[in-house]
Amino acid sequence: KNHAIERSTIISYINKQEQRELHKNLITLYELECLNPGEYSDDVNVVRGQLQKYETEKYRGALIRSRKKRFFHGEQPTKRSLDDERRYALTKEIVEINNNGSTLTDPTEIVKSFHQLYTNIFGTLIPTKEKSEVEHLLSQMPILDETDRELIDGPITLEEIKAAIKSLPNGKTPGPDGLSGEFYKTYADILSPVLLAVFHEAFVQRALPPSFYHGHTVLIPKTKDAEMLKKMENYRPISLCNVDYKIYAKILNDRLQCVIETLIGKHQTCGIRGRAIQTNIHVARSVLECVSDNNDQVAFVQIDLTKAFDRVSHSFLFTLLNHINVGTTLLDGIKLCYSNCSTRLVINNILSNEIKIKSSVRQGCPLSPLLFALYLEPLCLSIINNESIQGYSLGNVEVKVLAYADDVAFFCTDKRSVERALDLTARYCEVTGASVNPAKCNGFWYGSWATKPSLFAGIAWNRNPLTYLGVPLSQIRSNVTYWSSLTTTLKKKTDAWRGRDISIFARASVCNVFLASKLMYVLQVLHCSRTNIQKIHRIFATFIWCSTWEPIKRDNLFLPLECGGLGLCHIFVRQLVSRFFFFKNINH
Repeated sequence: KNHAIERSTIISYINKQEQRELHKNLITLYELECLNPGEYSDDVNVVRGQLQKYETEKYRGALIRSRKKRFFHGEQPTKRSLDDERRYALTKEIVEINNNGSTLTDPTEIVKSFHQLYTNIFGTLIPTKEKSEVEHLLSQMPILDETDRELIDGPITLEEIKAAIKSLPNGKTPGPDGLSGEFYKTYADILSPVLLAVFHEAFVQRALPPSFYHGHTVLIPKTKDAEMLKKMENYRPISLCNVDYKIYAKILNDRLQCVIETLIGKHQTCGIRGRAIQTNIHVARSVLECVSDNNDQVAFVQIDLTKAFDRVSHSFLFTLLNHINVGTTLLDGIKLCYSNCSTRLVINNILSNEIKIKSSVRQGCPLSPLLFALYLEPLCLSIINNESIQGYSLGNVEVKVLAYADDVAFFCTDKRSVERALDLTARYCEVTGASVNPAKCNGFWYGSWATKPSLFAGIAWNRNPLTYLGVPLSQIRSNVTYWSSLTTTLKKKTDAWRGRDISIFARASVCNVFLASKLMYVLQVLHCSRTNIQKIHRIFATFIWCSTWEPIKRDNLFLPLECGGLGLCHIFVRQLVSRFFFFKNINH
């Protein structure tokens, strides 16, 4: 790494020297050209061309740092890229926070406040109950048989390392060492045997290399509301781990994936291959539709776990992994990941002091989704297996719990069941060290309830369905208002793109990549009439032509490029295809 930094510094210095020389030469040539017009014009053009190469490279770098997802043909790198980079940097800048009633604007004080907050969160051992109570909670967890355990046990292999490197995504922010996934992909044949030796030695020494334990943590805003962002709890910590650590964690994650369906029920869909978030939304929608059609009743409760990922107790997690019999490689490997690890916050390009991590599963670590799902599973099973809690029956299936990571929802058909479910949640928190935030928990009464109190069992309730996993459940039967509002928003987004000098092909790509893709999530579960789909297509077409008049039949835009079209996404067709693909999986 140090050699790479040194070489990059030298190259940067030489380039700047060359640019300064070219600027001097250009000024001299301009002066000579003024004295003898036309005599030095060719030399001026040559020097300007050489300078343009440096400027182009500068703008391309700004384009990457501005996090633009695509570089469109026809839009050359210009000062717009520098402006985009500055705007992107401003969105990450924390300029003001409220801390204990005081308003802080000094960058150093802001960093100190966040450092203190996350020292209290990460640096605190989460207390758990006595061993007997932990064992009682874990007694409902399935245990792997010897066949499954042997499947995921054993030393790490060279093939696993190569597969993990190949699966690394491109364009991701590297960890503290600055080495990207592309670097490991380029030199995979050289680095794979080295990493194999490192991993094997780590298990022998029972310690990973020091760089594996150190990471950076960036804070991502949970909202765009400027006032809400003055509160420190409205930022989500994301870990930036070194890529060599990610390769190691990916190998452990892939092994755990082989048996995860045995360990975690179908109510949890996050991070598990073959399961999708749409399953949760379809089930919730189906429950509400059946309640409405059959004149039934259901209480829908959404539980908010305070700093869910950050409050995971390591001792409870390791006890759970040992209980379910994952084997020595996974158990010891995961213990190595979370022993003696630390992080430093990156706020406004300032690094905080080191924070020792004594709790949490790091968001940004490949293992974190599955580890958190396992950590939450005892709560889900305690409710599912409790006969005094009455869920809603869909055919021969009783729906009591749906979970997507820490988004947990309960379905109950009587108020005693609601109280019992919340009691079990509180008990789970006592044993594991988790914490429920009652102020952010909510529910709604749906159907033929005799009474619908606005406050029950310590949480707020509504009479109408709420938004669940980003989908407005209140719009399931009557969604005219939702799609009307969305088309207005879509029009504003296309207007924001109109100033760019890009071709009609690039404009079609904008519609597909930046606009249609965001519609499809809701479209998979929420019906959109053909009339509203035509309105959306109309917005796309007028944006592509930069005119309210469409010079050719709109259907031609949906044709592939080789057939004379622009490959524009047909919303209705894509909606149908996405639903067919979803229901193709018999697990649903």
